[in-house]
Amino acid sequence: MTTTTPICETASVKSSASLGDKVSSYWNTRAEGYSLRTADELNGPRGAHWQERLLSNLRGVPSGGSVLDVGCGPALLAITAARCGWKAYGCDSSPEMLRRALENAKTAGADVTFCQCDAAALSFADETFDAVISRNVLWNLPHPERALKEWMRVLKPGGRLLYEDGNHYRHLVDPLFKRHHDNMPAPFGHQPQYMLNVDTSAIDAIAQTLPLTQELRPQWDLHALIDLGFTETQVIEPSLAEVSDPLSGKSIRIVTDFVAAATKPAAAAFSNVTAAT
Repeated sequence: MTTTTPICETASVKSSASLGDKVSSYWNTRAEGYSLRTADELNGPRGAHWQERLLSNLRGVPSGGSVLDVGCGPALLAITAARCGWKAYGCDSSPEMLRRALENAKTAGADVTFCQCDAAALSFADETFDAVISRNVLWNLPHPERALKEWMRVLKPGGRLLYEDGNHYRHLVDPLFKRHHDNMPAPFGHQPQYMLNVDTSAIDAIAQTLPLTQELRPQWDLHALIDLGFTETQVIEPSLAEVSDPLSGKSIRIVTDFVAAATKPAAAAFSNVTAAT
């Protein structure tokens, strides 16, 4: 059974009203094409890889444990979590993404509960989930630190955090990333059959104002997670590229995409960390 019955109420607080609304509006326009991409991924090697990735990195989540996909989009990770035998939940601020997510879950025969809320203002109770997962969400949030804090809040003690992200749009501010961007074909998901002639100038303008466009990652992520008190913090499966420095001509390795994993401390340890901060 697939349901949209929420276990939370729609968040009334936005992480940044004007900017958050602009981000959500843009992803509304991308929902149809992103859903087509998700369907192809679910039925192909990318979906299989995500299932292996979740099972490998969320080994402590018991059968029937609860897993939240934050910024679920058309529900690739939420559906994959359900396929892993967990109670899957998905939330997103985009109504169109959630509509596509419901359709995809029904098609896949996956039992997923969806609700609409902001990634940085979750309306779930404390310590609700055994794991929180996400894909390519943090980069386009006005307040990414607030989001990570929220994700930690809704995790049970000992719960796992796993998310994929990258240095998306850093080419707008960094010559090395611009050189790489200008010399590479469009990444997967940006092909015409998925973009459907959507005008991307809106997200280009938005990205100029987003805080993580200015940060080098995953260094930022490791520091942020450790500062929040996460343990077992690590970066796995980084995607690397060799770029010629336009000034020195030397070859420099950059990280384009990565997966971050971390654990919320057990209750006693977390209390000690909180008391010390």
